[in-house]
Amino acid sequence: MYSQLNDKLIHAMRDRLPEGENLAHVLMDILSLGKEAAYRRLRGDIMFTFEDVAKISRKFGFSLDKIIGEGLVLDNNKWAFIDMDAFYTSTGYADQYKQKMKLFADIFQNLSNHPQSIARMALKRLPYFFTLPYKNLTLFRHYKRTYLSFGLNPGFRFADFVMFQDMEDEELQLLKKSMSIPKNLLILERDVFSNMMKDINYFYLRKLINQEEFAQLKGELLEVLSDLENITATGAFASGSEISVYLLDVALDASYTHFETRNFECAIQYTYFVDTLSFYNPKICQMQKNWIESLKRYSTLISQTGEMQRMEFFNEQKKMMQAF
Repeated sequence: MYSQLNDKLIHAMRDRLPEGENLAHVLMDILSLGKEAAYRRLRGDIMFTFEDVAKISRKFGFSLDKIIGEGLVLDNNKWAFIDMDAFYTSTGYADQYKQKMKLFADIFQNLSNHPQSIARMALKRLPYFFTLPYKNLTLFRHYKRTYLSFGLNPGFRFADFVMFQDMEDEELQLLKKSMSIPKNLLILERDVFSNMMKDINYFYLRKLINQEEFAQLKGELLEVLSDLENITATGAFASGSEISVYLLDVALDASYTHFETRNFECAIQYTYFVDTLSFYNPKICQMQKNWIESLKRYSTLISQTGEMQRMEFFNEQKKMMQAF
């Protein structure tokens, strides 16, 4: 059975190996192995561990469910595997977050290499690629998640929260890669901006955010609104990647993302801001894709069309934010 699993894994890697690359050298990089150790695994002298398989599946973008499910003679439609180490703890938050950014950077790089790649998103909150360019908004989202999740002192102020510089640098690199995905579908709840303002206002009223910080956050949120307005007018990011933006007329239960490119699919369920459930199971990916696409029927397209609806939405958001 184990040799069967090994063979299936090697076959799946070779299928997805970019032309001109050496599989042993790729394994050396992914698994931090020496040259001989990599070749011994490819020859079958040493079996890949479960941890090896998880790292390889994330890098190559194939379904871990499929490899293990078929190898164990399980019904692939009844099994989906997730990496529990992806969930954050208070003590390892920075390192775990950087690992998650690396995972997404690999996915975005894979997507950017193929012109037909598409990212589909249906979100309750503003997506990362709108807030990451703004230092205070990015810091606030980390602060809120940390404050609510890790049992901090109730008097822990926004001013006391510090991000590591290398995390900020990696976020900006991640942003650059995310903007290179050729096609994007974004479905947003209509109250994404009011929800963000309510969050900021909560901490302001508790005196955990001072008046100057409140003004800075509000100012950056207005800039995000301006960015979104420009993007919907052109239907493209500054990088040239296409984006279709819809306003959803019903409420979402959660936020959903589906990535698709040649030989790769991934379905993502957002949980606690930066925690995600990532699935490569084909059935789950298809369900997620169908769900996001179906939401377009209950939404209004405001990118490159729907000019009156677009103007009405942005005017409402500006008035709402000025009233806070």
